[in-house]
Amino acid sequence: MEREEFHQAANVEHQQHLVVFLPFLRLKEPCAVAGVEFLPLRTDSGEVPEVLAATAGPLGKILSGYVDRHGAPLGNCVVATILGKGWDLEPEDFPAVAWATSLLFLASWACNDYYSQFAGRYVNSTNFRIVGQKYRGSDPKYISVSARRRFGSSTDGGYEHGEFKFTLPVQVSVRETASVDAGLLAGLDVAQGSGSAVLERLRTALPFVELANTDDEFMTEHAEAILMGSAFEQLLAGNASAYALGRRFGELFQQFGSVTVDHARKARPGIEIDTCTAQRAAAQPHWWVHRKWMEELYDVRSKVVHKGHAGSRQWGWQIAEHLVMAAHVFPLTVKLLLEQEGYYAVTERDRAACLATDLLLVETEWAEDLDAQSNGRSWQEVIRKTARDVRFNAVWENYKARHPGLFQSRDADEPAADE
Repeated sequence: MEREEFHQAANVEHQQHLVVFLPFLRLKEPCAVAGVEFLPLRTDSGEVPEVLAATAGPLGKILSGYVDRHGAPLGNCVVATILGKGWDLEPEDFPAVAWATSLLFLASWACNDYYSQFAGRYVNSTNFRIVGQKYRGSDPKYISVSARRRFGSSTDGGYEHGEFKFTLPVQVSVRETASVDAGLLAGLDVAQGSGSAVLERLRTALPFVELANTDDEFMTEHAEAILMGSAFEQLLAGNASAYALGRRFGELFQQFGSVTVDHARKARPGIEIDTCTAQRAAAQPHWWVHRKWMEELYDVRSKVVHKGHAGSRQWGWQIAEHLVMAAHVFPLTVKLLLEQEGYYAVTERDRAACLATDLLLVETEWAEDLDAQSNGRSWQEVIRKTARDVRFNAVWENYKARHPGLFQSRDADEPAADE
């Protein structure tokens, strides 16, 4: 080998790389948002995308340290790539990848099924943890692990890949691929590059949402309620006011209202009417219940923040119920806001989920118990019924549009039957 060729080969062998990947996420297809494309390392048939071919071997060795419940290495992951750079990134690319990952989480979280009798579609933010791994050459051997500290970071080294173990978190499953709302992801992507005010507010709100939806046992429900109340405040510019936040949310969901506060109190007597003014006390029973729910969620947040607990008053919904409803509603809120900006079109499924909100808030037994005798409806029953109604109405309106002659009013000159 010539000296110049030898040096070139040596430089390649010692070249440093940085691959950013999501070890606990499985995607069926590539997804792109905010300038980042997320690629499965291996397809269902085991094939590696051409763009990842150079890192497939090294990343396989890196993944030998990421193990499942039985201690077996994880054989797949999702790799973050950037247009023009591919998979080999720089440390300064990490914030952009983190933001794109947050948007991908939102689009996947929006597909979640709650209270499903079967597995259903479900992710939490832990699925979307990102890892940046540096290595040299084509055969990485050693691994150093860095951890944050309040005053900087600490590093532990001297381990080989596969020797240092990262165990699959108990709240995560990698058996199924994550569903992704492609329409929402596309809307977020367009809004990202268009100066969207909603996307700017999401930059503050999404970190709260992600921390509130890890499903990790170290997070208490009270802390999660603080985070979700704060997330809605940021998203809707609630100005630290439960009343203002409820009003903004109520205006956004006005068209989907179907149950008044007065009616909802028959099933949920803990819903309190605000009597700070006579005008407000008279108006609140006639609000749609979703507005009152948002006001109460933020009041839970405030009571826990300022008093350390939420036991100073009665509530219409338990904290656990607030958290499920917040998870149901937050992606819908984003969609409606994006639609107002012209970056998204609400789908039939979205409309059904919005219409179900008031109906769900008035039910008291969301979990489906097939053996129990109940006059109420479960979460899934309400979701299914509302979806059927929306589909039927869409079909009916389409039929009328295609056959206008069947539904035209009688000719004005035609005498009525009783004339």
